[in-house]
Amino acid sequence: MSRVGYIGQCLVSLLAMVSYTGAAGAQESTCERRSIPVALRDNHNLPIQNISITDLEGKVHGKPIKILSFAPDPRSHRLVLLLDTSGSMGSTAGESPQFALGLALARHFFEVNHQWSHIALLTFNKNVTETLDFTRGNSVVGDKLQQITSDHNYLKANVKGTTALRDAILEGLQVLDHPSSADALYLLTDGGEELSGPDELSEIARTSGGEILTAAAWHGDQVALSANSEAKVKTQEVLARLYQTILHYNLLEIELPFPLAKNEHWELRLSDAARGQRKGAQITYPTILISCNSEVSGAGRR
Repeated sequence: MSRVGYIGQCLVSLLAMVSYTGAAGAQESTCERRSIPVALRDNHNLPIQNISITDLEGKVHGKPIKILSFAPDPRSHRLVLLLDTSGSMGSTAGESPQFALGLALARHFFEVNHQWSHIALLTFNKNVTETLDFTRGNSVVGDKLQQITSDHNYLKANVKGTTALRDAILEGLQVLDHPSSADALYLLTDGGEELSGPDELSEIARTSGGEILTAAAWHGDQVALSANSEAKVKTQEVLARLYQTILHYNLLEIELPFPLAKNEHWELRLSDAARGQRKGAQITYPTILISCNSEVSGAGRR
């Protein structure tokens, strides 16, 4: 299950988060025990804190599943920054270019997360114009973002054309190769002049076994670029929670009531008490449990 963050409307509907969810496979030890990636978010698509195993209930074929543990995913993260350089990101009358905000947000994410995440960079308009994959290393991505920031001719020379979000997302998935719940795409765009509509993007998510989640939206460049210290602190707090949404999933360890002879749908939900306290909460998880006889590896299979 990997995610896509999408920032658009007035910049970057920051983060369209696409979660790519595979089926939950068995651990190598026993078939009945599984480790499954799970995300719990509030009605603003931000992470819910302080969830315990007593807050969760699972069932397969009407039989209860034993919840053994629920803890942050310890795996290292891979993330592809998708930076829109299409014409709609350029300057408009009396306003600074949307591209400046997108670039500032990309640099902020890199600076905050590069020490514990593997980061790649992809720029696009009607085509993917440049790709720095994970083999290049974080230092090359950081240098490129700094180079774009320092190049006063970059906007005029490169920010042009239409916006092919679909092609950019598909290319980002190619960079990730086999995405898991520890991976994400971070899409910085205004969504303008799209060659790919929302229905098509939803279809990409559906066929990949995932979903598109709107994590946040920023209106105007004052949000990320404000010199006002109070506004800057508030913005950093919002961005910190946003990064948690992108990068911080949990692993749920469960024990099945019986070995699975075939792939089975299962249900994970909050307990009645937890639902009463956390109205509007959403749970994202693989809804298929792989059979004990399957040799297919995938997301959640360990």
